[in-house]
Amino acid sequence: MPHVIDVIVPEDDDIADFFEAESHVKSGSGFILRNDALTESRKRTKHLCILQDQPYFDRVPHHSMTWVTPEGDIIGFDVPPDLRHEVEGRDNLIWISSDFAMEPIPYPGDLTLVMHPAPIKAVGRDEGITDVISMFPSPVVDSMIREKYGITPDRNLATTILSFNDL
Repeated sequence: MPHVIDVIVPEDDDIADFFEAESHVKSGSGFILRNDALTESRKRTKHLCILQDQPYFDRVPHHSMTWVTPEGDIIGFDVPPDLRHEVEGRDNLIWISSDFAMEPIPYPGDLTLVMHPAPIKAVGRDEGITDVISMFPSPVVDSMIREKYGITPDRNLATTILSFNDL
């Protein structure tokens, strides 16, 4: 796969430790955290830890994080570079950072920060696998993975957990 620097096959105990640590991560912003990426990854039977030099494998842009109201309305979302064209020219958005925008909708209630799994199209049935997704681990779990496998910290490289099932 393009942009892959290293692939690590974690032992079952290691991936269980990574997932357990991820399940205890809290939102730093005080929002309720719903980690759909973790939930979906745990449903898969095989996992790889991958180091890559871009945030997604096969250039399929997706939102990895959204802010959602209890009614299910998305009012905040990350903006990956390949999705920037969708919001260019929208002067009504409130930019929280250079890659996260909010709709200008006042919302006094609780918001949920949702972490989404990334669909992967670069590998699949031809390789004998199915239900392929990836998740970006939290900084805490990213550090655990890098320490466990002796990966030198480098902000230019992303750690991803690729999860899938055999056919």
